[in-house]
Amino acid sequence: MASGGNTGTGGRGELGGGGGQLTGEGTGGSTTAVSCPAGEKKCVNATTLSVCALSGDKVTLFDCPTGCDGTACEQADLQTGWTIYRFKATDDTVQVSAAYVFEQLGRVATESENALPTAYVNEHAFETLHATGKISVQTTSDDDFIGFVFGWQDMSHFYLFDWKKAEQNDGTCGIAKQGMSLKLMSAASEPLTCDNYWASAGTAAVTSLSPPAGPGWVSNVVYSFDLVWKPGDITITVKDGSTVVGTVTSKDASIKSGRFGFWNYSQSAVRYEAFTIEPAP
Repeated sequence: MASGGNTGTGGRGELGGGGGQLTGEGTGGSTTAVSCPAGEKKCVNATTLSVCALSGDKVTLFDCPTGCDGTACEQADLQTGWTIYRFKATDDTVQVSAAYVFEQLGRVATESENALPTAYVNEHAFETLHATGKISVQTTSDDDFIGFVFGWQDMSHFYLFDWKKAEQNDGTCGIAKQGMSLKLMSAASEPLTCDNYWASAGTAAVTSLSPPAGPGWVSNVVYSFDLVWKPGDITITVKDGSTVVGTVTSKDASIKSGRFGFWNYSQSAVRYEAFTIEPAP
């Protein structure tokens, strides 16, 4: 963990506190009970994706803000409809805010600061989710956390996939092990100490669903991510080209719906691109 960078924000704004849990309103699409070909995905018009459940008995219509092409939404706009949530981590010496810069009409977002734990969250909530995209660290400086959140309810209820380049004992915040892990954050309010976001062993507020495993990320390598989340069925696959670098799975069903976002802690120059975010069949 290392400090540095200037304070800044990006997206729609920066929030430092929690909020109420999401209800069923505002989810990523409207669902109708109807017979349909199981698992079928198709564009019904220029901006709407139809997704048939694997059970073949309901269809979800999802608005694709950047357009729908064939059987999928176009790449997501990573600049509009997102919010920065900065966690306080009051005992961390790094008191720097995250900042995002954008390229290619918002299709590419780079978190530029070596900042406090931060989630950059999309406005749509989902009951099931399929998210794909590419993540890379465009610097050889530092070795800390990258990843994403999903099932986001508020700053104290969400799933966290994080990936550490190398093991590190921070002292104050605890030991962060190398590799990919999946955690469940569940607390009465936003946890204020940095061990909740750093320590691989977990805390009273953070449950380890899949402990750190696999290699650390490598600087300047573009990794592709594929997340499929249905309550009780989580699969995350990370690839370097056609080579699978790691797979993380869980049967946890604690969260039934929520939003998707990016995650960084004390790592700068993290580039997110070519993301699609839509309901899973």
